[in-house]
Amino acid sequence: MIRSVNILMRAALVAPLLAAAMPAGAAIQVVTGNFITPTAYNGFEGIGPHGGNSGQPVWTGPYSEGGITVQSVGGDKVVTTYQHEGNYSWYDGSGLNQYTDFRLTDFGAMNAFQFDATTQLITPIGAYPPFQYQLLLNGNVVATGSAGALCDTINVCFKTYGFRGGLFDEVRLQTNLFENAFDPNYVGANTMLFDNIYAREVPEPASWATAILGLGIIGAGMRWRGRRMLAAAVPA
Repeated sequence: MIRSVNILMRAALVAPLLAAAMPAGAAIQVVTGNFITPTAYNGFEGIGPHGGNSGQPVWTGPYSEGGITVQSVGGDKVVTTYQHEGNYSWYDGSGLNQYTDFRLTDFGAMNAFQFDATTQLITPIGAYPPFQYQLLLNGNVVATGSAGALCDTINVCFKTYGFRGGLFDEVRLQTNLFENAFDPNYVGANTMLFDNIYAREVPEPASWATAILGLGIIGAGMRWRGRRMLAAAVPA
């Protein structure tokens, strides 16, 4: 009986690690609202003023904070004077096939990502365009599509979205009023504003192996103690 309990306890402890180790084939879901327990956070609080009326040179990143690196790709400027929560938010200007790129600073894999966003696309006002996304793993697209309904800045509202499930190490986001998402031949304005970027990193396989080995040692110790208790309970 004691041995069976030990096996069940060890299986319960190891199961979350195995689940984290095997999500690459799982379906990635778009999520609305707060959901994440993060291991990394970028609130742009140390980014400083850029673009707009700041007087600073034109700049497109990258910017790293709290374990997450953000970069404007294909754009010609980043403006950081738009405020959401805290001192700064990230606003991409316009450019050729521009998108905003997010990665963990250590280039690790994620299984959850969350962000606050709005848009400056206000023609027509109140259009509430969706955002387009690409999630990649080792340079290969593992999920792509469009989702959400971004408010425009006339209404000054940010919405919270995210992704969970599967494995990915890069998130690309853009918005426009057309159907040319991530088209390198399309000159369009990606004007998304971001704040409060959260990510949950997945441990490396070596970390899983170490943790499972440690649990095995704990289980062996529990088994040894159980045998001693059982031996002590048997009359001489």
